[in-house]
Amino acid sequence: MSQFEESNHDHYYDGARSAIKEPAVLDFRTALQDGRVINMRIQIDNEEHEFIKHVYELKLGPVDNKGRIDSRSELVFADYSIVLSTVMRFAMEYLTLHPDRLIGINSNNDTREHLRYDIIMREIEQVSRYFEVYGLNLYVRLNAPVSMEYENSFNFDEIFPETVLLSKELNIPVSNLYNYIVLKLKAI
Repeated sequence: MSQFEESNHDHYYDGARSAIKEPAVLDFRTALQDGRVINMRIQIDNEEHEFIKHVYELKLGPVDNKGRIDSRSELVFADYSIVLSTVMRFAMEYLTLHPDRLIGINSNNDTREHLRYDIIMREIEQVSRYFEVYGLNLYVRLNAPVSMEYENSFNFDEIFPETVLLSKELNIPVSNLYNYIVLKLKAI
């Protein structure tokens, strides 16, 4: 049994059907590796993605003093599968209420991109029971770290306009990780 299954959605997920409106928001608490418990928020935009039809972007992060999602903070969770299962459960409820929509998940830097991809791929068999999970390289990173200097900072060879269904068998090099993930609810 995977950590994703063991995290037991119902135990950690309070049920947020009443929170699924425009925008859809779920606040929850989770433990960090250092023992602190923090307030987190998942929010799904109420506007369709600018470039991809039927995709609504999901944001996740701790809540700052003004009640906004702090997407820049760096956290080490005590159990990443609990956070993932909470996000997936909320996404499942949202997409059940909005079956014509897809959810997009973006990362704002390479470290988060690698972590997000690693967590999803580690649990892809469980996540794929409920969702079709697609990878997409949506844009060229304009703010590449200095350590990643490119001869041509606009490397269009790294752009793949098609979505690719992610699976356990898919083995892509770290340099070509998809910088945008799209979730589609499977008919269950």
